[in-house]
Amino acid sequence: MPANTRCARGHATFDHTADIGLEAWGSTFGEALAEAGLGLQAIVLHGGTVRARDSRTFRVAADDADALVVAWLSELLYALDVHGWLSASFEVSANEEFQLSATARGETLDEARHVLGVGVKAVSYHELAVQCESDAVRIRVIVDV
Repeated sequence: MPANTRCARGHATFDHTADIGLEAWGSTFGEALAEAGLGLQAIVLHGGTVRARDSRTFRVAADDADALVVAWLSELLYALDVHGWLSASFEVSANEEFQLSATARGETLDEARHVLGVGVKAVSYHELAVQCESDAVRIRVIVDV
């Protein structure tokens, strides 16, 4: 594939015993992390559109790529659980020192419009994988429900 070809961004869930698996991909690690955030959002929110009314900044650091995935998604769970924050979109950048900076556009939970679905307890290291390919970065993670 030519170097200037970009991988389409996306995410999908998969069955995993009593938990839920999440796969996310993008042309860069930042894009894949953004898609992982949107995938997590799709698991916890089962109805209602999240409007991009406000913004929130996230900064996360870790020792390696796997730990950064877990720390990022855990931070998003914390924002939902403590502040009722729902995200409509993410702009994420991650550097080689495994530091992440993200801007999330979204709003706080409105129980009249948003229907929460599956309660996610934690993000797991079990079967966690970050794969860097020539045209894409792929993340595979299990969330404990």
